[in-house]
Amino acid sequence: MSRKTTALVLGSGTSGMLAARVLSDTFSEVVMIDRRPIDPATGMFGDGVPQAEHLHVLLKRGQLVLERLFPGVLAELAAGGGPTNDWGNTTFWVNPYGVHPVHPTEVTTLQFSREALDAAILARLSARGNVRAVSARVAGLAGNDGRITGVTLAVRTAGQTTELRGDLVVDCRGRGSPIVEEMAALGYPAPRISRVDNEMGYASCFFRVPRTPAWELVYIQVRPGLINRGGAACRIAPDRLVVTLIGTGDDRPGARPEDFVAFAASAHPELAEQLRDAAPLGPPRLWRSLSNVRRHFGRMRAWPRGLLVLGDALCAFNPVYGQGMTVAAVEAEALGALLRTLPDPSAVAWEPRFQKQLERLLFIPWLMSTMEDMRNRKFANPNLIARTLHGYIDLVLRGAVTDPALHIAFLRVMHMMRSPFSLMAPGALAQVLARTARRALGPPPPPSVQAARLEPAAPR
Repeated sequence: MSRKTTALVLGSGTSGMLAARVLSDTFSEVVMIDRRPIDPATGMFGDGVPQAEHLHVLLKRGQLVLERLFPGVLAELAAGGGPTNDWGNTTFWVNPYGVHPVHPTEVTTLQFSREALDAAILARLSARGNVRAVSARVAGLAGNDGRITGVTLAVRTAGQTTELRGDLVVDCRGRGSPIVEEMAALGYPAPRISRVDNEMGYASCFFRVPRTPAWELVYIQVRPGLINRGGAACRIAPDRLVVTLIGTGDDRPGARPEDFVAFAASAHPELAEQLRDAAPLGPPRLWRSLSNVRRHFGRMRAWPRGLLVLGDALCAFNPVYGQGMTVAAVEAEALGALLRTLPDPSAVAWEPRFQKQLERLLFIPWLMSTMEDMRNRKFANPNLIARTLHGYIDLVLRGAVTDPALHIAFLRVMHMMRSPFSLMAPGALAQVLARTARRALGPPPPPSVQAARLEPAAPR
């Protein structure tokens, strides 16, 4: 484009930062707007996001996208002490039917804190030259005649606003975004909203450990009625763990430090072992808003030019399943791919088309998260499709605790490298049905760690 163009990104979480990265390839200037203060040394936001004190997982697909957008970033995070975890070989994982087998796989990811990830991305955005940060509160959208033309910003003086114009506004303000109300103020109808609640809550705490833990990751998977208490202990530096404890219903972890280790021990001995001799680095932090909420902007008949909604502002998942950052990365990469096909984005109405594309992109991750949460007692009578999927996934999980091939197949799906429907491909389906025919469907006793160790399984 010959004229100067500006993209405004509202919010500087993972979705906002990754959106700013791909937009900087097309727009002359990208302005990230957030209420956080700006670090004068970098020109980018200084404080961490509120949820940074919890465990964050960037799945395998998300890490591949991150490296494509910021070449070398994973090596930098690894040099900072982030360990590599093999989800088959250095992970202790208990599902509702037993312990996953321990064997090498190709499903490996780097582990790091949210703080380290944000710092690495913000440094790279600052170095791009056409990305800048503005610390301000967004008071509303500006627009007319079917187009969003910018945002109004609240100024320090009470009751006053100023307008910041842009060719594109991208809302990445998370699950609490007021975008629906802001659009309503301009005359747009509310989108259809899907919600799947659950009864989960979690608490997180950082620990310093004097020794290398036995596992890079311990994950005790929660399933109401089978495993009511669970959590994860993740090594993010040579001497540092982040531990997130998860509970359901009234059996959720609290904020008292003295109760944290006791809750971990009650969930599983391996969680307690990870915390042996560990020193907490602060009090536990609670999180209770774990519902799945999806705003179907892509189904609206009249979508304005100059506006996109991404990340949790569009679709917020139960964070227990670790999909949010990876979905944000996939959305950003899809946005970048579309923009590369447009010689002049201002000349065509591409925004409604891309918002519809996101509706399709979200189908699989939404299915994966909500199907599990629909086991909640609030969904005492799920529909036939949900009951069928629940039953089949349970057969896969039963098989995954003893069959390395099914274990790897499940890991690929979990890390968004394959569709969940790949578990119903003829080969996988035959394995599941054969195993079902050979054994009773009662849950097997959890094998010991030693019994779970297997010879390397060839990836399929």
